[in-house]
Amino acid sequence: MLYMPNLKLKPEEVKRLMTSSILDFGAEAIICNPDNGRSLYKIFRNDRNPITMSENKAKKIAQLYRKRLSGTVHPISTISMNGELIGYEMTYNPEYIVFEPFQIPRDETIHFLEKSKEILQNLSQEGIVYGDVAKRNILVNRRTGQVKFCDMDNIQLGALPIDLFPRALKEYSAIRGIDSCADAYMHSLMTLHSFDLDENYCFQSEFDYHFTKQAKKVLFGIRNKEKYNGEYIVQYVKKR
Repeated sequence: MLYMPNLKLKPEEVKRLMTSSILDFGAEAIICNPDNGRSLYKIFRNDRNPITMSENKAKKIAQLYRKRLSGTVHPISTISMNGELIGYEMTYNPEYIVFEPFQIPRDETIHFLEKSKEILQNLSQEGIVYGDVAKRNILVNRRTGQVKFCDMDNIQLGALPIDLFPRALKEYSAIRGIDSCADAYMHSLMTLHSFDLDENYCFQSEFDYHFTKQAKKVLFGIRNKEKYNGEYIVQYVKKR
């Protein structure tokens, strides 16, 4: 058994990190940069106060530490304060930046979409539904062309459920639950949005400009979730 290390921080250290070392933040946590050049800290919070990490997240982090999955950010250690787990430390490489399709050439956008699809398919083989497939959770390296998913504590891992649902996934789940097609559905939405297309209101001419005619059946499934067959729409993007 590979046991996960724990980093013990004092309250004053946590306060300093959560006030002066913020790199990013979300609904559940703050991402802090401890300036060690190799890692980031994710500290769960209520406003700016650290809170105990849920048991569900702690179990997922421990399993991910042992798995060391490719194409993802890796947890390095848990983080505790006064004997309570409040977050975890994760790998960090400053060459990886958040995926921003509107700031890079079309061919790079397609490449990163295809690479992220491959990672999701590999994660599925490990019993993982990523769930919140979105640009903000995908890191890309423009020099090497590699891709990594972050925010790994919010996945469905075996019987351990997703903690926080984005709106699109919540709507999908209300109709179908979290099934084997959920990640393909979310990735296909992201692909459409990467070309500035709305899945419900795009003009046919705009859609045809970016996608081959085979993509129409995927778009139909996206619009009618109960009939979605799990195809990734990215395979039908036109490569100019």
